[in-house]
Amino acid sequence: MHGSHPRYWVLLAVSPQLCYNVSNNPAKEADLMAKFQLLPGETLIGEGHMTYRHEYLNYTGKSDSLAPNIHRTTESTRVYVTNRRVVCTHFPAGMEYFQWPLEELRGYQRGSVLKVPAVTILTKDGGQFEFCCVQARELARWLSQAGLPQVDIDAIVPPMSSAEKARRLPGRIAFYLLAILSLLVVFALPTSWVYDLGLKAGTEQGQRPGVGVQTIRTDADISAFIQAGEPATVSPEGLIPCPLARLRDSEQSNRRIHYSSGRRSSRTFQGFDDYRVLPRDPGALDRLWQLLWGGFYNSGYYLKPLEDGTYICVYLDDCAFLFGEPEELYTGRLRSVDAPEEARMLYDMEAEGYDVDTMFILDMYRHGKVNQFADIAMRAGIWFAGAFIAALIHVSITDRKKQPAQ
Repeated sequence: MHGSHPRYWVLLAVSPQLCYNVSNNPAKEADLMAKFQLLPGETLIGEGHMTYRHEYLNYTGKSDSLAPNIHRTTESTRVYVTNRRVVCTHFPAGMEYFQWPLEELRGYQRGSVLKVPAVTILTKDGGQFEFCCVQARELARWLSQAGLPQVDIDAIVPPMSSAEKARRLPGRIAFYLLAILSLLVVFALPTSWVYDLGLKAGTEQGQRPGVGVQTIRTDADISAFIQAGEPATVSPEGLIPCPLARLRDSEQSNRRIHYSSGRRSSRTFQGFDDYRVLPRDPGALDRLWQLLWGGFYNSGYYLKPLEDGTYICVYLDDCAFLFGEPEELYTGRLRSVDAPEEARMLYDMEAEGYDVDTMFILDMYRHGKVNQFADIAMRAGIWFAGAFIAALIHVSITDRKKQPAQ
């Protein structure tokens, strides 16, 4: 065990009460010594208090695994080394941790953890028992007197062969691909609905319809609402999706993203296009791409059929349909078509036979609610939380496999 080995970067504090030569109570010392009995013909080489570091409590007499484990603890123990075996018992309870005959031990390795002496006893079945305290030097001397050789853990575990690396390569590739795919999926998750949690009813754009917000029913209502400047809404039934998506956060637009590195110099970075045209009959690949950038673009353009057979274009948050059809939509304001992409989309829908108003859109989207930095932080937090939970599950399964049978 080397001090630079990754397993030993974390050192739990070793207090004087956990590592000493003699007990402060001679009567208790004699009682504990009485519990350990020498076998016929057995000679005691040395005994003393040690700090035992291990991965999990193990009372079966079998060794811990060689594989590193994040679950570590330290126990105050008393170790007995004879010419036949090595025994470790809990101090002061006296219950046995392990008892190994010398012929089943491979040897021991000396080292240090942050300048504290350490000794690891290695078994022939690949187990290890680590002791880290000042008395570890004495333990190494007793083991040497018992005839155990000093070995190297790194030499016991040989480097991975080319064949083994080739065998594990598909699994590693699958792991990294899964990590990248999960990252893409998390960053494509619709999160704009989070900003609407706790949203109250009112007459502001993007709110739930409050008292006084009326519903547009015919084409004649459009001009009346425009002249009055009043908020309006529509019912959620019969909406027809339009092939256009708009950037959720306008601050991510390629027209606005820039960086000033000094008083006289600036750099412009390529951002996102404000609009993305969607295919009318999307295939599997188109749906995949739409899913991947769905976290940044809002596919919220719809045609709403009115009672007189005409249509009006509405723009709202597509997350409104994330949990099924809502009972009501948002409060909106009628505005004129302000982008060539919107005008082109409406003319295309009109060419397909929809009697739609190509001049005005009922905008029900609460612009500015999505912040690019907060949204990225939220998605990254979800991804790291998922990775942490997956790591805990993996460690739990690994621990269960390494746990010796009772």
